[in-house]
Amino acid sequence: MKISYKWLSQYLNLLLSPEELSRILTENGLEVESIEHYKKFPSNLAGVVTGEIIHCEKIEHSESLYFTKVAIGNDALNVVCGAPNVALGQKVLIALPGTTLYPFQKNPIKIEKTTIRGYESQGMICAEDELGISDKHDGILVLKPDIPIGLPASSLFENYEDVVFEISITPNRTDALSYLGIAKDIAAALKNRYSQKDVRVFPPSVDNFVVDNHELKITVTVENTEACGRYSGLTLKDVNNGDSPMWLQNFLMASGLRPINTVVDITQFIMYETGQPLHAFDADQIEGKLVIVKCLPEGTIFKTLDGKERKLKATDLMICHATDGMCMAGVMGGVESGVTHTTQRVFLESAWFHPTWIRKTARYHDLHTDAAYRFERGTDPNGTVYALKRAALLIRELTGAQISSDIVDVYPKPVQPVSIHFSLRNFEQFSGQSIDLTTIREILTDLDFSVQYEEEKREFLVSVPTYRVDVTRKEDVYEEILRIYGFNQIVIPREQTFSFQIFQKNLLDLKSEISSFWVGRGFQEVLTNSLCAEKWYVNTGLANKDRIIYIENPLSTELNVLRPHMLPSLLEAASYNLRHFQENLRFFEIGKIYEYDDITSQDIRKLIHEKDVVALLLLGNRYERIWNHAGEKTNFYDMKECLDGFFQISQLDGDLVLREVEKSGFSYALNYTLNDMEVAYIGNVHPSILAQWDIHEEVFFAEIDLNLLWELIHHKSLQFKELQKFPGIRRDLAILIPYHLTFQEISQYIKALPINTIKKINLFDVYVHPSWENRQKSYAISFYFAHPERTLHDEEVDEWMQMIIESLYEKWKISIR
Repeated sequence: MKISYKWLSQYLNLLLSPEELSRILTENGLEVESIEHYKKFPSNLAGVVTGEIIHCEKIEHSESLYFTKVAIGNDALNVVCGAPNVALGQKVLIALPGTTLYPFQKNPIKIEKTTIRGYESQGMICAEDELGISDKHDGILVLKPDIPIGLPASSLFENYEDVVFEISITPNRTDALSYLGIAKDIAAALKNRYSQKDVRVFPPSVDNFVVDNHELKITVTVENTEACGRYSGLTLKDVNNGDSPMWLQNFLMASGLRPINTVVDITQFIMYETGQPLHAFDADQIEGKLVIVKCLPEGTIFKTLDGKERKLKATDLMICHATDGMCMAGVMGGVESGVTHTTQRVFLESAWFHPTWIRKTARYHDLHTDAAYRFERGTDPNGTVYALKRAALLIRELTGAQISSDIVDVYPKPVQPVSIHFSLRNFEQFSGQSIDLTTIREILTDLDFSVQYEEEKREFLVSVPTYRVDVTRKEDVYEEILRIYGFNQIVIPREQTFSFQIFQKNLLDLKSEISSFWVGRGFQEVLTNSLCAEKWYVNTGLANKDRIIYIENPLSTELNVLRPHMLPSLLEAASYNLRHFQENLRFFEIGKIYEYDDITSQDIRKLIHEKDVVALLLLGNRYERIWNHAGEKTNFYDMKECLDGFFQISQLDGDLVLREVEKSGFSYALNYTLNDMEVAYIGNVHPSILAQWDIHEEVFFAEIDLNLLWELIHHKSLQFKELQKFPGIRRDLAILIPYHLTFQEISQYIKALPINTIKKINLFDVYVHPSWENRQKSYAISFYFAHPERTLHDEEVDEWMQMIIESLYEKWKISIR
């Protein structure tokens, strides 16, 4: 959301620089993402001067081109112009060659001398949008006849300047979607955190609201009171609805909005000021002088302001007149009832709509307007009349209109403030901070909370203003107090005490531990969309097409399946990072994959199988670019080492069997199994898969079946072991083995021997001589022996080593090198 520094100062006696204000906003939880020094005319219209058209003739064989001469003082310029309203004798603005223009919400353009249809053109006669004044492009801007020629354009237009903050608003902070809401937040922080007790918020007064006459009565009926809890409205007549005054246009443009006409601009302004969306109807288009809030039949066609015809759902709340719909409530108006420059009589709406109803309509029709954005998150049901009066007074002031009806206010079930009870002791336990009682009261009062305090019980009863829809429980109140008090002021104790607790874990606990493990291994967690494109799987062979779950996604026709495999999602993330010069990637994601089961059932829920998995992706160099590790690429065994370490802390390393397997989409793969169930696998992604994401280096991928892992380890009891007291003994052994034999098989066989002092077996070298022709290879293996109660002797270790050598020979005819 964009916030103007100048306009914020209208509601707050602000004595802060923009930089100081930015810091306070961010401390309050309203993160400032950027600060822009806004200018309506970035170049101050340099190079644009006034001129007079002294010659104008139509260019033959062209539809709309004219050759003109424009006098700019002692000189005249030849200009080819395509505007339909260009005429002899007009006073105009002309951009000279070399001038850079900044059109309204478009890219800059540079004016050069050119030749068009054989005519030399030495500049450009400008329209309003080309100068950045507005978005109008129906012809050139014609000045008053008495304006001298040769004047710089900057002398005719005030160059509005401002500082604009781009603020990130979290979904719960609907109060911060208005200038008044932000002003109250800042004032509370300045008073309580920075001790500026003279700071005040100045909401505009509506005390002088009066009805001028009762000549234009509109009747309102609300049929759907669940979707529309309150509906307020009034009428105005004799509206002179031209262009807005410049101050209002400047406010809208600085906020990234487009001025339309005075009435519509005022409704936009009030929405930004108060947070309450308004809608203005052309009262002459309201048949029967009747407004009905209801749902229309399924499939009804309605044409919205953007000119598109939309097929309504039966759950779309509509604002209707006697015979037809006028507006999709809280989302977008209809093309027939919209307010234009010729509108003279207006019906003004200020309502409270249920967030869920508006959210469903906006998403289904893909209409994400500023009004829907606010209604979806929750507006103040008790703020509709104030916003209505404020808008009516502004319309009367700026257009000369008369307020021609009493306020119609349909409010069958008034919303009462939420009351929250908590004790000072509970707050201090929650926050770990003791805050002065007076400070707590002042913070809550400055945030419009009503506070009662029982001294004896040290308990609060807080009444929450209805515009704070996010505050519903005592923890929310705690957060408000700490947010304004300042999280930076909370003292962290130098000593902390805690006790170990042993409790029954669940799958969520396991996910948290897994996340911590992979972060500790240098991996970064990513969150990707579980909605993916069908082509990612059908064209790659990563999933069986018959088992893919297709969905209807109104937000994106391309994302049409629930992902059956995690690899494409991580490749998409990797490709994005590589395009942004992030070369060494270690990603992991904990998420779900989906597919149809091979069972027959009428219940679709039983057909769909969800599986929790941990997916890992590794590519690039093993280290960042440093002098002693230049160019060392990660390899398959880096990923294997990570998984081996993971299964070691999972207490499964001694049970799992590692085998080579064939997997679609991978040029080489290994899997970890237990009782023939695949717990995890590692794969080298096939180049044909990588090519689809424009990745041209090796990528290693692993996937762990989290559900199966949980079943295998959740029943394991926690075990504590005393640290090894006595020194161990290491022995190395070099052996010649059959080429097909793996270290896994050898290691498992040795561990099964009756030698309970073997603590670790490690393969530290592999050698294959060219003359052996894949018949045999050499392994160098280290053995680590230790006893928990005494120091071992060389003689007994020699006996165990001899047992190992003889057993290997007996099993596979393995000999010592």
